[in-house]
Amino acid sequence: MSRLTLSKDEIEQYVQEILRSPKYRAIDIPQDLIESLYIQESPHHKRLQDLHKAVRKKLHNIVAGYLGDSDYGQATQDLKKAFQQDEQSIKNVCTQILKSHISTQERLPFLDVFYQEIFSRVGKPRSILDLACGYHPFGLPWMNLDQNCQYFAFDIINARVEFINTFFGLLQRPILAFQQDILIHPPQMEADVAFFFKEAHRFEQRQRGCNRNFWQALKVKHLLVSLPASSMTMRHNKSVQHRRLVYDTLKDLNWSVEEFQVENELIFWIRK
Repeated sequence: MSRLTLSKDEIEQYVQEILRSPKYRAIDIPQDLIESLYIQESPHHKRLQDLHKAVRKKLHNIVAGYLGDSDYGQATQDLKKAFQQDEQSIKNVCTQILKSHISTQERLPFLDVFYQEIFSRVGKPRSILDLACGYHPFGLPWMNLDQNCQYFAFDIINARVEFINTFFGLLQRPILAFQQDILIHPPQMEADVAFFFKEAHRFEQRQRGCNRNFWQALKVKHLLVSLPASSMTMRHNKSVQHRRLVYDTLKDLNWSVEEFQVENELIFWIRK
């Protein structure tokens, strides 16, 4: 049996079936994300059934953290109320938002130290790309950035992007959050710093070796890549595995890298 070759119309049909499914229709994911998975996976399968299974498995790994996402309506009301009060009220609501996802939740106890360690190295940036941002932009009240620092945020879930833009508006910052599959369409604006936090290992699961081309496509001076030093249960040390991922990605590239650690987060400061 030969490997599968799908027409553009067939891929479109399968993509629409996934987008209409109960699991995914509520979170509004980009169509080109699913298309890319079918194109990527089809040469590796002989049976259509196996291809569908492989695509859905990779898609689940990419968006699993978004399923059952926050009540954006209530969170928006809470934010607007906080902005009518004081800075501590704003931080309190942002803390609750950051708590709602494990990636940002585990950073909360050392949030001030986390940003101090980063900005003591890169200085005060004039522009930042927050890649596959999740809820990370709600850490802005702790970053002590200048008001004129342009903060671009990229995520694949449209409702989350709109929520972040509401927050930017309340902060009187430019509306610069975008729904974008950054692996397919890396941001092309120039920036001083890019944050790529706790995502590089998930990118490797999606497409092995993809980080190298992705990092090279970014037009930034400083790239901050973070990865967990251990598993979420803290039972398995991930340091060796994740260091290998970063240094394999950087092999033969003439970029400098400095490594530091804040609690359970390995951070790689890459100067392109």
